[in-house]
Amino acid sequence: MGLLRLAEVWSAIRAKEGMGGLVLEGTEAKILSDVVAQFYAYLSGCMFNDPVGMAIYAELHYMMSSLMLGEWFE
Repeated sequence: MGLLRLAEVWSAIRAKEGMGGLVLEGTEAKILSDVVAQFYAYLSGCMFNDPVGMAIYAELHYMMSSLMLGEWFE
């Protein structure tokens, strides 16, 4: 469920930035690593002065502990 939510948020960002659709391919671990890497790349250039940046920050904050423990793949 968490991976789906992250993909939804990333799709919203891509739509806002005019980047087109989101294609997810590979295993769950590969998809998760790709989406999280893209989030962090976006956040590194974001000053959190827009709702999208704050939404991503909040989503990652609440999901990070379960993500790092590997609970998404049990």
